[in-house]
Parts: sequence; structure tokens; C-alpha cells
Amino acid sequence: MSEKKAINRSLLLLLVSSLCFNLFFAGAYVRTCREIRRLKTPERRMELVAERLKLSDDQMERFVQLQNEINEQTERLKWQHRADIEAFWQEAGKDNPDRRKVRELLDRSFAMRKQHSHLRTENMMEFLKELTPEQRKIYVEMIRKRDV
Repeated sequence: MSEKKAINRSLLLLLVSSLCFNLFFAGAYVRTCREIRRLKTPERRMELVAERLKLSDDQMERFVQLQNEINEQTERLKWQHRADIEAFWQEAGKDNPDRRKVRELLDRSFAMRKQHSHLRTENMMEFLKELTPEQRKIYVEMIRKRDV
């Protein structure tokens, strides 16, 4: 009888241990998901950059200014090309779409994305000039790893 109790206790201990581990991992998962959602906001990304780079007040002010500029430029580009995007989907959704027109509209979209990439790169280069060599190294690594 005591052997059966020992087995039951062992199984109960394993069950409780398993439950604790599962609760721990579930909690960590929920916390990580919340943090990822928070990082998706521009404000939180700016805070993260400021924390990791230990930006001075002047550097932070310049960083915020440059981020606001790129956000405005991005919105302006979206609005300028909204008609092309709509025309692309209208044409692509037809029973017999004009493939030449679809390609032309797609090329315009790629050109807009290229323009946006150039603007973001210029913006980043301006910000990099504001950083110390150590900060620049950290920031470049963050961007390279897509950590912001």
C-alpha cells in the first residue's frame, strides 16, 4: 500500500511541477506579447532607442524631430500614391486585367517605396551624425538586428 502512495505522490508532484512550469511559460509568453505590442508604437520605439543609446536631451530632441519629419514624409507619399494603389487593385481585380497597366502601376508603387527608402536612409544618416561613435555602433547594431 505504501508503494502505491509513493507512486501517487510522485505523480502528484510531477503534475504540480508541470502545472507550475506551464504557468510560468504562459505568463512569460503573455508578458512578451504585451512588450512586442508596445514596441510597435513609434513612441515606445523612440523610448527604447533613447534608453539603449543613453541619448542626451539635445540628441533626443533631434531624434524626435527627425522621426516626425520621416513620419510626415511617409504620410505625404502614401497620399500622393493612393490613387495609383487604388487603380492597381481596380485593374488587377478585373476579369481580364490589362497586364501592361498592372505592371506600370506596380512599377510606380515600387518607385514610391524606393523613394521612401531613400528618405528613411537620409533621415537615419542625419541622426547618425548626432551620435557619439559608441552610440552610433549600438544604433547601427540595433537597426541591423531589427531591434527597433
